[in-house]
Amino acid sequence: MKDGSISTATRRLHSGCVFLRCVLTRRIHDAVKRVRRVRGFFGKRVDFYDVIMPTPVPNEDIEGMRKKIREEEIDLERLKELSKEEMKMKLAEMEAASQQDPLITLGSNIRVLHGPYANFEGCITGLPDGSKEVEVSLMAFGELQKVYFRPEHWNWHLDAKAFKPDSSMKMEPEL
Repeated sequence: MKDGSISTATRRLHSGCVFLRCVLTRRIHDAVKRVRRVRGFFGKRVDFYDVIMPTPVPNEDIEGMRKKIREEEIDLERLKELSKEEMKMKLAEMEAASQQDPLITLGSNIRVLHGPYANFEGCITGLPDGSKEVEVSLMAFGELQKVYFRPEHWNWHLDAKAFKPDSSMKMEPEL
């Protein structure tokens, strides 16, 4: 889960391994060897022949792998359900916030919610006309940065006091 959205990524349990339950004959051995990207078998070489006798994997190990796969599928379903509920809650919060939209003023403190500046706090320093973005000064990486945000990327502080920079703060980032 990243930024409130779920993406499915496959993770290989045993990368590059294929498990077969069969009676191994020379014909099956050769057929498996002809499959693209199959390098060989795990096991020991049989005398002087060019054949590797595969090592059998115990049934307990196979059942353990299947159990692990089932558990991960159940966890994924739970995560999907939780994320759907979280998204509904966030949408409800955003709708409530848009109905109670306070007047945006210079000097209002805000906290960034999303993006590379998430959880940074700053002050509104500019309100461009005709644009939905506001100019925000925030302390990032040891210096004061001017960044532009749309309202959905930030939240008002409960204590919206005017921001007064210290004399040690630089108002423009150094290039």
